[in-house]
Amino acid sequence: MQSVWMPHSRGFLKTCPVCKGEFVGRKNKVFCTMACKNRHHNDANAELRAEEKEISGMLVRNERVFKKRFEEVDQKTLNIPIEVLENNGFDMTGPTTEIQDKSGTTWYKLVNYAYKVNLDKQSLTITKLK
Repeated sequence: MQSVWMPHSRGFLKTCPVCKGEFVGRKNKVFCTMACKNRHHNDANAELRAEEKEISGMLVRNERVFKKRFEEVDQKTLNIPIEVLENNGFDMTGPTTEIQDKSGTTWYKLVNYAYKVNLDKQSLTITKLK
């Protein structure tokens, strides 16, 4: 973006990339107003916020599926077929934290729950952490 020195205004004539309006400002000034600057940054970050919202929603949905299962029974550990969980809205690709127990078994922590894929690859063992 080319800027032209305006001696009578003691600044550079610039064009705002958001509203396309002309303004006079410092050589390194990019936007005509704070509103245009904020709009530019909000638009630039909209995709990232949408992705974060999707991940957060998946985390909440997965936890709700587990919570509902534990409300139905009075146990600390459950074995449930993956198909049943997926039919209730569980998504295996959801965000988790990987942890290993003393025996080297990989568990996936999901808020107040931890689960592992059983040897049959068709079911999960879920344990309530709190």
